Amino acid sequence: MDRRIPPANTVIIAGQLVTDPRRRLNDNGVSCAEFLMASNRTFKTASNERREKSCFVSVVAWGVLADDCLSSLSRKSAVYVEGELESAPKSQGGKVSIRATRIEFLDRNAVRRDEHADRNRSEC
Repeated sequence: MDRRIPPANTVIIAGQLVTDPRRRLNDNGVSCAEFLMASNRTFKTASNERREKSCFVSVVAWGVLADDCLSSLSRKSAVYVEGELESAPKSQGGKVSIRATRIEFLDRNAVRRDEHADRNRSEC
């Protein structure tokens, strides 16, 4: 049976930073910002007890978007992230992260700026 799987790799997540963004530069001098964020979900158990579950995910941003993250975000900042899943080679641990294409800063005092990271697409 020949199945056709559409090329879809889109992630949307909102939450808070667990770490301060960490800056790196690639070989071409392009900025990269990496941070860990948590997205929380609240639910009720069968016994009507309220519980919360957290999902932790690593996010990578590039270029101007990375620079904005580094200057405007810190631990506990609220963000909305759009991007795609990306995995490192198995030789580097196979870690899965989100390559951000858009980040909205949800804190009132943060500068809001939407940028597409693709124009500086590189490897961190």
